Amino acid sequence: MVVRFLIPLFAATCLFAQCDDVELSAKESRKFSEVVFRGTVEGFGGSGPDRTVIFRVSRVWKGRIGPRFEMPAIETDGGLCTAFWRGLLVVGNELVVYASRLFPDEPDYYPVRSKSTLVSRARDIEKLGRGRKPK
Repeated sequence: MVVRFLIPLFAATCLFAQCDDVELSAKESRKFSEVVFRGTVEGFGGSGPDRTVIFRVSRVWKGRIGPRFEMPAIETDGGLCTAFWRGLLVVGNELVVYASRLFPDEPDYYPVRSKSTLVSRARDIEKLGRGRKPK
């Protein structure tokens, strides 16, 4: 019973530990994320709090990701750690996304705000290695 409580707590702690906007390396961020991928914003689904962003995935470094990946399209000006910076989610923008679930049984992945960014701004993306094509 204690283990079932501690695992989600640890996962949430790892996710929020990256929220201080302390500069973490790509390898460190990959270690604490469940999925890491490179994708282009293809569109959106839903509306309001159920709004999602749909990515066309071109490269995967971690996780089971297919050619299309959908996740909550939450944006922030700095108050949320598990949201995209406002302005990143624009159709055609290519992002490198580091994300995790808040709890193991939850289906949705949330971005690590401090590391998910435009590919053109991802200074150390090459340190992730080649990665693989989505399956």
